[in-house]
Amino acid sequence: MSLAMISGDYQMIRYIYLVVLSIIFPICASAMIALTDNEMSHVTGQTGISIVIPDIDFGVTLTRLSLTDKDGLSGYPNPAYLVIDNIDHATFGNFNLATKIAMGDTVAHKIGMDPSSIYGTGIKALDIDVGTDSYGSFINIDLPKMQLYTGDFDDVHIRVANNQEGTNGTDLGYFSLPGLYFEGMGGNIRIRPEGNTGNGGIDFKITNTPFYLYNTKLIIRDADPVTTAGQDSLELNQFYLHDGNKNPFILRNGHFSLNVGQEYGKTWLKLVAHEWEGDLYANLGEMKWCGTQFGRWEIGRIIQHDNAHTYISGHSMGLDMEIGARLDIENVYYIYGTGPEDYNNAHMVHAAGSFSGTDNNPATWSFSGNLLIGDIANNRPATLDFGSDGTSNMVALNLPLKGVIGIEKVQLGGTDFGPVIVRGIDIKTFKLFIPHR
Repeated sequence: MSLAMISGDYQMIRYIYLVVLSIIFPICASAMIALTDNEMSHVTGQTGISIVIPDIDFGVTLTRLSLTDKDGLSGYPNPAYLVIDNIDHATFGNFNLATKIAMGDTVAHKIGMDPSSIYGTGIKALDIDVGTDSYGSFINIDLPKMQLYTGDFDDVHIRVANNQEGTNGTDLGYFSLPGLYFEGMGGNIRIRPEGNTGNGGIDFKITNTPFYLYNTKLIIRDADPVTTAGQDSLELNQFYLHDGNKNPFILRNGHFSLNVGQEYGKTWLKLVAHEWEGDLYANLGEMKWCGTQFGRWEIGRIIQHDNAHTYISGHSMGLDMEIGARLDIENVYYIYGTGPEDYNNAHMVHAAGSFSGTDNNPATWSFSGNLLIGDIANNRPATLDFGSDGTSNMVALNLPLKGVIGIEKVQLGGTDFGPVIVRGIDIKTFKLFIPHR
């Protein structure tokens, strides 16, 4: 083969390569400038990749979501379906990845903060790399700036029915979610094979990751058609997470694992929060019941201790669950008026598995272990089932509870009523039927 033929083949491969790149990366290709061979000779590469993507707007159409329970429940033995319907007009949009946050419409604006002091300027790219440390190999992800908005969930129906389409069903209620915002300003995630149990799965650490989560409004509406419009709903407005000063919440150190493994002779999907470090506060700016405003909430600092967990498994066609966590919450304020004493507060709330100390002396209190919803060690998991008897339909929840709840100081109307401790909680069965039996 002659050198001329080799040169011709090389040029053809080069042209095909450029065409493929322009198809895969049309946005980037539109901004390309030609480089000479001399300029290309000075271009070098490094391990890992860095991705910058301009604004992406997209919509998703979803008509119906159905969950099936084929063996029903006691008294309702026929198969039934939990149907989330009337969502074909819901949209997701304004997803901006690795760009400047769209400064004209931000969570900072909505909660009264200066956007320029929160988000900074410029682009923060998505960087992905592979590395090795004393624990083994991992994927390292440096997160970009990003903004995600979902909206236009309007009068979505939740019903139990005896068919997958949701006809001939029992409406449980309607809900609307007109605006949910998530904004991230960077951070780091490391992902590796899960090494705590040896059963496989994945292990991931999240460090120094600031974000806002803000919900404009959640409306839950009665499904009874005879209820007067405007007198049939609960509104929860202006909910957001922050750091206590309306700045983004920063997850300084989070260590999680997702795994499938055995507990007490049964296979479970297991999500474990091994570590959690961050100053988390939650505000709910307004509540309305049947059109009447009845207060707001300020909650924080919320402290989650190590090794919180959620286990999920199945029984026939229903779900078994156990949720365990140890929590400390510095204040839970319910503000119901504008006066200086128009509030109730629970100061230093503790939820745990066990307690020691003197009941009326919080200075002696000590807590350990997780408060449990569900108790799989004693074969009493939390359960979710739904069934039909041919004419009516039913959702059934069973929520056993085990542990202790303590409040160091209770204030009602600004008046101090002292400590409250409820220990030795062991509710073996707590069943909810919707609608009522």
